[in-house]
Amino acid sequence: MTPYGRALASWSLSVASLVLFEGTIASVLALEANHLTTRPLIAERPSASPRTLPSQRRTTTDGVLRLDEPVTVRLRSTMLQVPAAYLSPWPHAEVRHRVNDVRSLRFEFWMPDGRYLEVNPISNASFRPKEPGRAEPSQDAFVVRVWDVLPSVKNESRYVSPDQAFQNQVRNRYPPNSPFSFREEAFGLVRFWPADDANSDYSISYRNKDGADPQLLLDCVGPGRFRVFLACSARVYLVSEDLAFSVVFPKEQVQRWREIVTTARDLYNSWKSQPRDVK
Repeated sequence: MTPYGRALASWSLSVASLVLFEGTIASVLALEANHLTTRPLIAERPSASPRTLPSQRRTTTDGVLRLDEPVTVRLRSTMLQVPAAYLSPWPHAEVRHRVNDVRSLRFEFWMPDGRYLEVNPISNASFRPKEPGRAEPSQDAFVVRVWDVLPSVKNESRYVSPDQAFQNQVRNRYPPNSPFSFREEAFGLVRFWPADDANSDYSISYRNKDGADPQLLLDCVGPGRFRVFLACSARVYLVSEDLAFSVVFPKEQVQRWREIVTTARDLYNSWKSQPRDVK
C-alpha cells in the first residue's frame, strides 16, 4: 500500500486517539482548577495579544505541495490526476513522481463553484469554514464531503446499491411486514417513514423515485438528534456511469441534492484527463 493509502487507513485510529487525548486533558484541567483554589492569590500578568488569523491565502498542503498540484491516483483501473487540496486527508510530498494506489477515493469541495478547500480537512469539521486570506463564505456556499468513490461496481456481489439498501431496510424492520408511508417531495425525492412512527425525531429519510438514475438513499439528522453540524448523508449510484460514492452536506441544503451529486461527478470525470482549473 502506498504512503497515501496508509494515511487513509490510519484516519479512524487518529480520530480515536484525539478523543482519548481530549478526555485526558479535560481531567487534568479539572484537577488543576481544584488545586488553584488553595493557592494564594498572585498578581495577574498582562494578557497576551489576541491571536490573529493569517491575512494571506494558503498556497500549499504541507509547505511543499501546491494546493493545485496534480497527484496521480490509481483507483482500480482508473487513472486520475487530482489537485492535491481536493484529497482528504491532504497528501504530503511523498506522493510526487509516483502512481498512488487507493482502494477508494475521498475528496471535499465547495458548492456552488466546485473549488477545493484552503483549510486542511483534518482540522475542519464545519461546512462553512473561514479560509485564511478569504472573505467569509457567501450565504449559498457550503462544503461537500465525498467518500468511498468506486467505479465499476455493477458486477460486484458485495456492493449494495441504494435501491437494494432501501429494500433491505424495509424488509428487515421489526415487526416483520411493518408498513411504510411515502410522500413525493417537490425537489425530486420521495420521503419515507414507518407508518407507526410518523413523528420520529431520529432521522428524516429520502430515496429516489422508482427507476430513477441516479439511485439515492439519503438520511438527514432529525430534530431530536444532537449534532453540532446538522447534516444529510447519501449513498449514491450513477447507473449509466456505473459509479458509486457517498456525499455528506448541510441538512438545510437537501433540496440541492441533484446539484451536489452532479458537481461531485463532474469533478471526478474532469480528473480523468487533466486537473480542473480552480484559480
